[in-house]
Amino acid sequence: SRIYPTGEEEKPNQAGLDFYRNVFTELRNAGIEPLVSIWHFDTPLALEEKYGDWLDRKYIALYEKYVTTIFNEYKGLVKYWLTFNEINNTINFLPDNASDEAYQEAYQHLHYQFVASARAVQIGHEIDPENKIGCMLAGAITYPHTCDPKDMLLNQQTMEENFWYCGDVQCFGAYPPFAKRIWKEHNITDLDITEEDKEALAAGTVDYIGFSYYMTNTVDSTAHKDVSKSLDGSSEHSVANPFIKVSDWGWAIDPEGLRYVLNQFYERYELPMFIVENGFGAIDKKEEDGSCHDPYRVDYLRAHIEQMKKAVEALTAELKAKQQRIEELQTELASKNIRIQELDAAVSDLSAAKETLAAENEAKAKTVAEQEKSLNAAWFVFGTKSELKAQKILQSGDVLKSADFNKDYFTQIDIRTTKEIKLYSKRAELLTTHPSGSYELVKDDKGQLTLKITNPTEFWSVSRYLVIQVK
Repeated sequence: SRIYPTGEEEKPNQAGLDFYRNVFTELRNAGIEPLVSIWHFDTPLALEEKYGDWLDRKYIALYEKYVTTIFNEYKGLVKYWLTFNEINNTINFLPDNASDEAYQEAYQHLHYQFVASARAVQIGHEIDPENKIGCMLAGAITYPHTCDPKDMLLNQQTMEENFWYCGDVQCFGAYPPFAKRIWKEHNITDLDITEEDKEALAAGTVDYIGFSYYMTNTVDSTAHKDVSKSLDGSSEHSVANPFIKVSDWGWAIDPEGLRYVLNQFYERYELPMFIVENGFGAIDKKEEDGSCHDPYRVDYLRAHIEQMKKAVEALTAELKAKQQRIEELQTELASKNIRIQELDAAVSDLSAAKETLAAENEAKAKTVAEQEKSLNAAWFVFGTKSELKAQKILQSGDVLKSADFNKDYFTQIDIRTTKEIKLYSKRAELLTTHPSGSYELVKDDKGQLTLKITNPTEFWSVSRYLVIQVK
């Protein structure tokens, strides 16, 4: 309200900015690290009157403008931020007999704040990656009164409604499965939740959990009491815990409960935690000199700090065990990576060997093919006497040259596949020697001759050269 008094100004109130800058500067000068609650039940009155209590989507954009201003203004002065103080009190403070309409408004109110919080996380990280932005929950921790399954289920559902509903959305970035049960119980079917909202929630999970802790409550499924005027944070099903003392105001004094909630938080979310509020209320006596001697408050704080220390020690031991296991897994992974590299090298060598063998086989196959081609090669030529003489296949005196034919004039054939040779002439004579009976000269209907080789093996047994004189 100091920075945007009506919430809808285009520019922030400089006096408000200066006020907080002075506060943060003084804290820094005193060696105090500020943790700032961005919204602490201080929505500008003008917005409440115009749009209701976070019942309009316009709040999201207005909140984005607000956080953008303060993240830029106090960059370097403030590192730790809380988006909404005790956000779950929107539900916790509803009376037990609240109408479905009241629940509808409350859960819509929460949804808009969830989205605004997620957007704040994104904006804060963009402006300053050093920013740590958390949620803030009212520590409404409960125990079951007995091990009766009804008490156990009541306690589970009470924690889901009062605590985990808000925590899960802000820490996990999505509504938990039990949200549907809660909505169904209060006939909520039309919350304004868009796909863009879901994307924002997923992208804007908090960096840590802030929470207040003062006491615990105990719930009994058989208890039904009027708590409309109660000041002890109890509900319709709350009963006294016989193992716990209470303050002058009826608040349970439960240091172990702090340890319990710390363990619960870390087991569920595994995020850093801030105990943002804790203290003790009593009917204090003011002495004549104006002093107040309150050893009971010292005892309260000491007991809670001791339990906090135990929780930290237990969590530290757990973290050390996890870290040790991580280191073991990293060593194992490194060993496997080395083995993978060795296998990769072996595969590479095998691939190279395979390529070499393939090349050798290809060369051998080519050689074999060439050898087979050579072994099964024959050469033929046909022509008139003058043509054969011109090619020096026939020598003077019409004698066939016995060797060293010029193969340029011959056609190479494969004796396995060539069974016929068309001569394009009506008369022909084989000048090379080939066994009779292994071939025949056949005329077609036009009298043109074709040499048909009927027994290739015998035909080529004497000579691989075939010379035919045509007339």
